[in-house]
Amino acid sequence: MSIVTVASRRSGSRALLHVCVLAFTVGVAPACVTFPDPTVGAPPPPRNQGPPGWRVRTRDHVDLWLHGFALLQRDSATLSLFRPGYADRVRAAKDAAGVYSVLDANAETLTRGLAENPGLVNAHFVPLYFASWLDTREAAETFLAAGGDVRRARDGDARFRIALLAQLFPTAADRDWLRLFVNGLDDERAQFHQRWWDEQQRENADVLAVTDSILRAEIDGRLRPYLRSSLLDRGDVALSWPLGGEGRSVLRGTDRITIAVTRPATRDSAVVAVYAFVHEIVAPAVDLAIREQDAPDDSLRTLADMYTTSGLVRGGLILLQRTAPELADGYARYYLHLAGRQPTADPQAGLARIFPLPAAIAQDIEQQIAAVLRGI
Repeated sequence: MSIVTVASRRSGSRALLHVCVLAFTVGVAPACVTFPDPTVGAPPPPRNQGPPGWRVRTRDHVDLWLHGFALLQRDSATLSLFRPGYADRVRAAKDAAGVYSVLDANAETLTRGLAENPGLVNAHFVPLYFASWLDTREAAETFLAAGGDVRRARDGDARFRIALLAQLFPTAADRDWLRLFVNGLDDERAQFHQRWWDEQQRENADVLAVTDSILRAEIDGRLRPYLRSSLLDRGDVALSWPLGGEGRSVLRGTDRITIAVTRPATRDSAVVAVYAFVHEIVAPAVDLAIREQDAPDDSLRTLADMYTTSGLVRGGLILLQRTAPELADGYARYYLHLAGRQPTADPQAGLARIFPLPAAIAQDIEQQIAAVLRGI
């Protein structure tokens, strides 16, 4: 799974971030981990939460960060971690333009670092915490200058940045990887990505407008009761070029929810943004359904490792079956396609076969989603 979902929960007086991550490297199982919420004890300065409701946006710094991972990361997941063919398309465009950036020069070292430390995959959601590339880069520079030590922070904003990144890059080797990655992205942005991204914006403006209209109609319409009951009543949807059916989401622990989903390539495919969005917003229900199984903590982690990907795909289908049933077959066909399977005469049944779940977990996910829709 390519999503990093962050959901907060309370444990006594200590706030925790519960992060469910599915592995992106060969031979590594998905995992859920819990760590202290960096917003506790080190809050950032107040920030404008923006208007109420949901906004549909494009974010160049989110795309840049994920672009870097898409070029470096080996992809062997059941669902492609990124848009199929994205890396090949970008490399062809760079070759045609004669671009060889610092990111390219250090690609072997960075790729080896990802393979040696699968935990670096958690960094996929870093840019969702920040407003721009400048803000993201400055956060990394602040963290690196402090050596990852929050006690060296100058103010509350610096404490937040250092605490957040320290959880993702805890060792000196991790910090060296981050420094190389950020420097590479900065040069990649200057030499290629910003110009290429701007061109995509202009060439696909009509697709963006259609996607915005379709996505807003569902968010403000049939999905609104679920979002409101899930306390997901405001946020930003970032339409992202590198992403496929797996999103990147920060659902808690930030001043405004951000969900990055695939940016459709054509007007006719605009609805896939809805598919990816519902896949993301069921994450808290899926996580809760797995954690409510009658099993010891170690076994719960194993269950999460095994079934989170299937749970999210199946959970998104369940939500559409209950709110927008005419979209359910299209959703199933889309995720079957991303898994490299041919749709069958009954795509929803085919999806259940390709993304299997124990009956108890499937039933609990359905019950959790039904409860949210009832406002419980």
